[in-house]
Amino acid sequence: MPIITVVATVKAKAGHEDKVKKALLELTEATHHEPGCQKYDLHQSIESRGTFVFLETWASVEALDAHMKTPHLAACREKIKDSLDAEIEIRKLAKIG
Repeated sequence: MPIITVVATVKAKAGHEDKVKKALLELTEATHHEPGCQKYDLHQSIESRGTFVFLETWASVEALDAHMKTPHLAACREKIKDSLDAEIEIRKLAKIG
């Protein structure tokens, strides 16, 4: 089974950066305990304070699919839905080299 890498970008509206950051940090803590989660690191852009990027590594597509259905992910999305400046961008990648 290939390891799955995910790059997810979350963009907060101006003035909502702290609210979004808090919710994403809570999500990060909960996600670290999921089966198949190898890495789930949250980064904040230096140039654009409202841009957050997750760098994730999952043991399998199944583990990622299970993550996408967790209550803590749904709760996070609900908390921040009105604070986002754009749709969350999720890129799923498979290592080839």
